[in-house]
Amino acid sequence: MGRHTKVGFLPFASTHRTLMRRSMTTLCLAVTAIGCGKVGGAATRGAERGMARAIERDIGRVWERDAARDAKLVAKPLGKGRTVFRYTTAEQAAMEARGGVQAGSHFTARGGPGRPLSANVARGRLGLDHLPEVRETIRLPAGQSVKAGKVIGGARGVGELTPTAHVPGSAIKRVLRIPPK
Repeated sequence: MGRHTKVGFLPFASTHRTLMRRSMTTLCLAVTAIGCGKVGGAATRGAERGMARAIERDIGRVWERDAARDAKLVAKPLGKGRTVFRYTTAEQAAMEARGGVQAGSHFTARGGPGRPLSANVARGRLGLDHLPEVRETIRLPAGQSVKAGKVIGGARGVGELTPTAHVPGSAIKRVLRIPPK
């Protein structure tokens, strides 16, 4: 049978792949329902704790990979000025408006008109370890030395800039509160 061959005995399943997906979904739902009992509940809680520990380890690995990657990137001056975004907390944005943005902070590769990403989407796409509250619009001047790379721990292929020198607070043009979800 080919890749798109119909399965004759189940009218709702159009391909073997669809049949497999539906079977796995049913199996997962059944295991979850069984886990609601006294013995199964303890196993489910144990699995949840294990997953939480694994996620914490993964975040640590992402930070290590990010630092190692940043160390390898070559800094280049911007040929012309560029508008970028930085998703952060309201408290951090207030501090940066007064004192500027530290060298080594992460910005989006480009910024332009349009609505900001929601907090959850920004967190997932940009690989943030916190839920952002605001989006800063920053104008980097021509000649600003930056390292250009891809986001680690976020969506595939999303670019980021990391300045190698302090960015003054006057470069922050706008701070916009973003929706939480």
